[in-house]
Amino acid sequence: MAENARLRAALARAKLDADAASEVADLRRRVEELVRAVRARDDFIAIAAHELRNPMTPILGLAKAALTAARNAEGASPRVTTLLEHLQRAAQDFIRRATRLLDVGRIESGNLRLEPSETDLSELVRMVAQRYAAAAAHGRSALGLEAEDGVSGMWDRLAAEEIVENLLSNALKSAWAGP
Repeated sequence: MAENARLRAALARAKLDADAASEVADLRRRVEELVRAVRARDDFIAIAAHELRNPMTPILGLAKAALTAARNAEGASPRVTTLLEHLQRAAQDFIRRATRLLDVGRIESGNLRLEPSETDLSELVRMVAQRYAAAAAHGRSALGLEAEDGVSGMWDRLAAEEIVENLLSNALKSAWAGP
């Protein structure tokens, strides 16, 4: 009887060991699948960023050429010049943000570098608000800003700009959607 108990215990341990080995193998397969999925996502983001940036280069070139022509034309409308300046900045911002998409891969690999520099947040917010003023007016929304002068610190300027733009963009979308 003792021998049967020992055999049953050994058999139970062997079954547990086999079950554990099977679970470990299954977990390894799942980890490999996840690693492949993350690589595929990172590859997609890199390709998407590249594809988003490419068409913007000629658009930026055309905006610059149109702006130069407007500035050099006699009797040119200041409004047209201002709108072309906004278009040029928007194209530049889009290219920078598409480039920033590549940072997802850098984050994953631990190579993301923020570039903090002395940044006047008051000026940055005013600049972004000015860029959104035309869109707000077009959408029949009032865009007001009250900001103290000289609020500055060490920030990654592009990241801070993106945050302010996201806030303004979301606020305008909400305003346009209505209550």
